[in-house]
Amino acid sequence: MGEHLVDGEFVSDKYPWCEPGFVPFKLTDEMAQPLLWQYAEVRRAIDPEFADDLQAALGMLGYEPTVRPVKAMAPPLIFLQDFPRGVQARLLRTARNLRQRDVAELAGCTQAEVSALEREEYVPPSIRRKIVQALSDE
Repeated sequence: MGEHLVDGEFVSDKYPWCEPGFVPFKLTDEMAQPLLWQYAEVRRAIDPEFADDLQAALGMLGYEPTVRPVKAMAPPLIFLQDFPRGVQARLLRTARNLRQRDVAELAGCTQAEVSALEREEYVPPSIRRKIVQALSDE
């Protein structure tokens, strides 16, 4: 272990053109295609055009996903854990095509409280739990 870590950054020994801190994935790599497809789905909430283009490129190479699209399931929460709670809430809401008022209705709170959570403002813990639960259940 550690062969690919140089000064605390990942470095590819197979692809010298790949900059430190980057992982080289080829769209033609059949082992990478499912991961790239899922990454596009997770990234869709932030950059839908990127997600569409990456998935189109994979499709042109003949890749057919065998996983359910993220629209039918929650984005993998592991990708969200490093974001602040308000950003997590906004990403989950956006990924599910919900408006703040939809979340408020599901959570039994006000749109202002949903908005405050997304802006990282203080929201009472009981309200925050309701919003998170509503986003998790959706």
